[in-house]
Amino acid sequence: MANVPISNNPNVTSGVAAKGPSTLKYPASGSNNPSNVTRLTFVEYNRLTTSKAREKMNTIVTLPLPLNFMDNYSIRTNSSIDLGTAGMINDKTIDSGKMFIQKGFDAATTGNAADNLRAGIPAVTEQMKAGKLSTLMGMQAFSKVFSSSDSRDAGAAAKTSAFMGTVVNPHTTVLFDGVNLRSFTLDWRFAPESRADSEALYEIFRVVKMQSHPAELLAGYALNYPDLVYVEFDGISAKYLPKYQKSFINNINISPDSNAGINIFNSGAPTTYNFQLTFTELAILTRNTIASQYGIEMDNGAGDVQNALKDVPDAPPPSADNSSSSSSSSSSSSQDGGK
Repeated sequence: MANVPISNNPNVTSGVAAKGPSTLKYPASGSNNPSNVTRLTFVEYNRLTTSKAREKMNTIVTLPLPLNFMDNYSIRTNSSIDLGTAGMINDKTIDSGKMFIQKGFDAATTGNAADNLRAGIPAVTEQMKAGKLSTLMGMQAFSKVFSSSDSRDAGAAAKTSAFMGTVVNPHTTVLFDGVNLRSFTLDWRFAPESRADSEALYEIFRVVKMQSHPAELLAGYALNYPDLVYVEFDGISAKYLPKYQKSFINNINISPDSNAGINIFNSGAPTTYNFQLTFTELAILTRNTIASQYGIEMDNGAGDVQNALKDVPDAPPPSADNSSSSSSSSSSSSQDGGK
């Protein structure tokens, strides 16, 4: 077969139209175009592609805006931990720690048990009253006093707490544990005004269902991944509407509106539909991701990695001077040996 030039214009009969993504639109009638639209762009699964321009697009579906907009975020902080005395560490406590007076602590923890009880407690108390010893350090000192009076006493900490009427602040805090993948649901209610609108919905429903499911491979032994979807809003309100990442569709609900029974046209098509799609984004959101959605450039540290690699010295090549020196040395040894 002779080479046939590729044409992007399907009306040019001398060439073959270049295959591009199919486009579907509701409402189908040109006179009923909304000022804001939802665009669902179905692309072939490829986790490594980060640029939409490099995606293999299969279908573009244009719909009116949905009835609802979910702009939800979920940061995971499920775990907690007691930092204990380490929770007091900050720039101020590091400075004040330098003022700790060891005298009262030493008086409470040296000598025998009786001496400790007689001299240790008054010494520590006096230091605390004078403001020279923190409450925390005083509690630690009292704990050592009680412990030294009976090495088998496992309740020294409890005795200290009861004696002073104070407990150590556990400094309980939460741990950042990651970011949950975001899921969101969009709902539409369609009321086609013409047969063309009904046929457009029929095709849109078919394509959404097919592209959201896997295809069988190897006679059904394996399944490929379904298409991923870019959900975007376009129009005068786009700036104020949520920004979503590339997503899987994991729930589809198409139902003719049956609140007052199913009404149908003469063609047999229902007069109203409820259409619901639930999506799960392919990747977690980060501060960098959100910044890029708003057109803000944010450093992700890639430059630091590159600079660090630049600083790693290359292995030096074998030096010509070393080989010459080695040869001279051999020659000299031979001459010396000849002597």
